[in-house]
Amino acid sequence: MSSNVTIFAPSERALKELPESFMKDLKSNPEKLREFLLYHTVSSKMCHCDFSDNKILPTGVAGKTLRMNSYGGQSPVNLLDPSRIPVTVQCARVTHTDTEVCGGMIHTVNKVLLPPGMKISLLFLEN
Repeated sequence: MSSNVTIFAPSERALKELPESFMKDLKSNPEKLREFLLYHTVSSKMCHCDFSDNKILPTGVAGKTLRMNSYGGQSPVNLLDPSRIPVTVQCARVTHTDTEVCGGMIHTVNKVLLPPGMKISLLFLEN
């Protein structure tokens, strides 16, 4: 089991929006599933207080990184409540922060994060 880890977990809605063919492909390919899951992890425990703009985070996949961006600047509301500053990771909005779990922290994002080179194929069937 990993410790000292941050997980950017896709919301249930984001996972349900994935095509069934993509989910079947992940289930039938353990290495692809492993890469998909590890790409959502960062090897240090981060709370929202560690978020910053244009931050590069090394993922659980060797040589792959995530880019974090924060928006909102120095407005008085943001200074009083930093948790209200919009933050994205690889363009996925962080929607819930700081769920502490044994050995780590989970932050929910509104989209799945795809490692570079991994594609979601949509199959369109004609009647």
